[in-house]
Amino acid sequence: RMVFPLFLLLITLSRVSPSNCQENRENERRKLLVTNFDILSKFYVDVSGDSWTSNKNWMVVDSTPCGSNNSSNNDGWFGVTCSENNITFLDFQSNSLQGSIPSQLGLLTKITSLNFLSNMITGSIPSQLGEMSLMKSSLKLSSNDLTGFIPSELGKLSLISYELNFNSNSFSGSIPSQLGQLTGITRNFDVYWNRFSGSLPSELGRLSLMTEHFVFSLNHFTGSLPTELGKITAMTGHFDIYSNKFSGSLPS
Repeated sequence: RMVFPLFLLLITLSRVSPSNCQENRENERRKLLVTNFDILSKFYVDVSGDSWTSNKNWMVVDSTPCGSNNSSNNDGWFGVTCSENNITFLDFQSNSLQGSIPSQLGLLTKITSLNFLSNMITGSIPSQLGEMSLMKSSLKLSSNDLTGFIPSELGKLSLISYELNFNSNSFSGSIPSQLGQLTGITRNFDVYWNRFSGSLPSELGRLSLMTEHFVFSLNHFTGSLPTELGKITAMTGHFDIYSNKFSGSLPS
């Protein structure tokens, strides 16, 4: 009577043998490489990769985004930083990107920082970028030609600790109250020189760790400043609100 259960046990153990585990890890690695390649290939097409200032190693036969050594400094694709085949940083500052950001970029959920500063990107911010929930450093989209509203989904990027920068674009609408959930930001919250309107949400008063630049200038904001902004007491840099249509007095 013990033979049949023992036989089942042996089958179960064989299924989780070290060789099978290694094979499973390799299969997962290959799937990840294919996913990364597909997402970034679309990104390359959508933002005119052939015209970039640098596109070293992109779309080269047998190349992969992370390269053979998981390093963007060797044979990986320019601007891409990886950790264990997970893409963690996209840095394309001043690289002549043109076109719109594909929504599929939000599938790169291991991203910790995104820098598209000073390019010619058009269109709106895909709401799917809010799925990059491990983003813990910066989201830099300033000095482009972006339009539309700021997606409220960006409020899910609650680990950001350094900078949220949207300045010098053509964004419109109001500032989503959900951005008040980004309570870890310490350096920059910058929406300078856009077409934002409406009143500032009181939830921004929760960004109490801000120290350097809290900038709302050159927009179309109206109404009074929320008294909650008075809770941001660590500021030693700039709190700029000029060239708007605010009314009332400054919060104490």
